Amino acid sequence: MTQPFIDDAAEIIDGTSSMLVTCEHASHRVPEPLTFSADDEAILQTHWGWDIGAAELVRAVCSLTSSSAVLARFSRLVCDANREVDDPTWILGDIEGHRLSFNRRVSPDERARRLASYHVPYHSTVDVALSLLGPDAFLLAVHTFTPTYRGEARDMDVGVLFDSYPEEAERLRAALAGEGLACVLNQPYSGLDGLMYSATRHGRGHGVRYLELEVRQDLLADTGAVSLMASQLTQALERSGLLL
Repeated sequence: MTQPFIDDAAEIIDGTSSMLVTCEHASHRVPEPLTFSADDEAILQTHWGWDIGAAELVRAVCSLTSSSAVLARFSRLVCDANREVDDPTWILGDIEGHRLSFNRRVSPDERARRLASYHVPYHSTVDVALSLLGPDAFLLAVHTFTPTYRGEARDMDVGVLFDSYPEEAERLRAALAGEGLACVLNQPYSGLDGLMYSATRHGRGHGVRYLELEVRQDLLADTGAVSLMASQLTQALERSGLLL
């Protein structure tokens, strides 16, 4: 695996396998010229600002599998790479009663700037990476979820999301369960509800198999935990036949 290439919108890892891993919520970065307050920073460090542990897991999996990856380099609160642009949650103004300073007055021109600077180049990079891999590629979008959401505990370890390719999803779920993980389909969110925008957009656009993975954040709490999960995921991908 070569050294990653980094620009304002994406980090790109080159690999040699048939798998492309994407990470739409890899970063809590708020790029210039935007600025943020101390209160904003506290929010940015939480699951609202990024998917905690996701980027580290993606890099570890790529190292084990020689896979390519594209990771977003802007917070989901700047604009969400896993949302359609006309989705009302594409740019959020308020988080748990806190008004984000950099999203107080987002003009049409500023929305267009964020689209052109971050959202479009991120997805264009994914398109290029998939084009290089060809029709036999497998696309895996990696996300993480908070163990407790709005007072409700989430007991599953990993969720495999799908809106197409149910057989592949079940094979991966069963393989992850074989690694000792409590793995379920379409939880804590369901791909059948349209909640895997990026994977669906690129998977269907390129005619390749695609799934989304959701990992509970406390299972990625430190370097050792990330390494363990990366090893378990790699073994599961190999046994499920998704990693060629």
